[in-house]
Amino acid sequence: TDLSPFVRSTVASTIIVEQYVPQLVQVFRQLEQQQSPIERLYVLFKIIKEMILLQQTPLFTHLMSDNLYIDIFGILEYDPEIPQSLFQKNRHRDYLRSGVKWKQVVTFHDPVLISRIQMNFRILYLKEHVLSPSIVANCFESLNSLLFYNSVVIINKVKNDQAVLSQVFQQFTQLKNEDKSTIIEKQKDLLNFIWELCSMSKSLQQGEKNSFFASLFNYGILTVFEDALKSPAKKNRVLACNILGVCIKHDPGKVRDFMMREVPTFGLLTALVDNIQAETDHGTKGFVADLVRQLLDLETFDQAPGTNTSNTNQSGSSTTDQPITATPTPNLVISNPAFLFLFYERFIDKLVGFLEPDYTNNNDENEESRLNKRKNHNSCRSHVCELLTTLVLFHSSRVNPFIIKSNVFDKICSLMRENEKYIALCAVRFIKACITSKQEIYYTAIINSDSFYSLVQLFKENEHLDNSVSSTIISLFEFIKDENIVQLISFIGSTFENQLRHIRFVPTFQQFWERYETNLKTDPNAILFVKRNGQAEK
Repeated sequence: TDLSPFVRSTVASTIIVEQYVPQLVQVFRQLEQQQSPIERLYVLFKIIKEMILLQQTPLFTHLMSDNLYIDIFGILEYDPEIPQSLFQKNRHRDYLRSGVKWKQVVTFHDPVLISRIQMNFRILYLKEHVLSPSIVANCFESLNSLLFYNSVVIINKVKNDQAVLSQVFQQFTQLKNEDKSTIIEKQKDLLNFIWELCSMSKSLQQGEKNSFFASLFNYGILTVFEDALKSPAKKNRVLACNILGVCIKHDPGKVRDFMMREVPTFGLLTALVDNIQAETDHGTKGFVADLVRQLLDLETFDQAPGTNTSNTNQSGSSTTDQPITATPTPNLVISNPAFLFLFYERFIDKLVGFLEPDYTNNNDENEESRLNKRKNHNSCRSHVCELLTTLVLFHSSRVNPFIIKSNVFDKICSLMRENEKYIALCAVRFIKACITSKQEIYYTAIINSDSFYSLVQLFKENEHLDNSVSSTIISLFEFIKDENIVQLISFIGSTFENQLRHIRFVPTFQQFWERYETNLKTDPNAILFVKRNGQAEK
């Protein structure tokens, strides 16, 4: 490994030309048959290890070729760093011979394509399950470059072979004629195939990536998600979310346009919104909620296909791409305002309805079932609350009238009374977002609701706990004080003096009362006396 790149290349070429590796494999087979001392097999391991450390792509390809790779993995089983008590002969070979199933959802006729797919699997298995971390670290760039090259070849061959993609999507349309178990299994295989392609597309140049996704859109990739999101199999729903997420990231305008054209049911958007409540897996439920958030992200409304407009989008998800100024295409300019109108006209009411507590009680359910149902519904409520928080921060002109007329604050108060602290924290963040938006319409609505009564009670319950709930509430009072929001300061000061004035463990509240008294001296009429029924009067 201390050799120059030129010498390493020459050594690798000599190994290949002189057929050294096949001869080494013959020696390995003889040693195993003769049950030779394991130290001799250790020598073969070290030889293969040094070949790998040469970091030469042609040599990697040679070692992983069809007629050699099984024996190469056999040699790599004899790692001298593995204690003999843990040594397991044939552990890699048995898995590669019988544990790996070569499954084709469509028939590939191109031998180069088949060879590249199999080569990538072998290299990934070598990298993740065979080589020690120290060897992988030294060969990381070489292994990844080979995986990258193979991925480019695979994705381009699939994209350019119209028979492959047409067969895939034709099978999607034929699923309705199968029985339930067959539908689940075939749908999983087809989705896995598409997801593998999407994962490999990250290796493509932007122009090729645009062409690949254009092919997917043209063949109807967006038509498969509605059924997949309703699948009883969690794996299928997760795959659908993964693929849809990649499509939204690449071209959110195309996805919105498709959703707009699904009149009158708007099936895909309906399935997404419904799954925020219906999904039983908490991780997948959060994924679905984030997809809805991405669709509503204003920063992507003028995004051209394949661009990414910010390092951190409005949904809070981080990206690594630098900001790109994109010229909006005509369909984006037309469809995006209409998409927002559709969402606020048909779906926001349903989402807010999910905030209601679930009072249904089925006597036939056991305690565990009822507990799981409650956890699932509360998880839904927390995700909806977070989504509404995002809308308050970035959709103020559209969401404000809805929040006021729909009594959202009363529903948020019920979240703050839940035992699960993560739900209460979501509610506090929503209240904080409304206040930090500095819109008086929210100040009045908060005062006329029970929001601060619930907020103060929640703070008292967490007063001496060092947790996110108490710290978020303290930061909220800090903001109100620093911004001198007279309307809120006077309401809090005149209503919650007994509960808050004595607090000393942080300076926030003492400074808050100083601000309150200063305002009172400056303008005695500024104080608001608010009746418990929520009607404010001066």
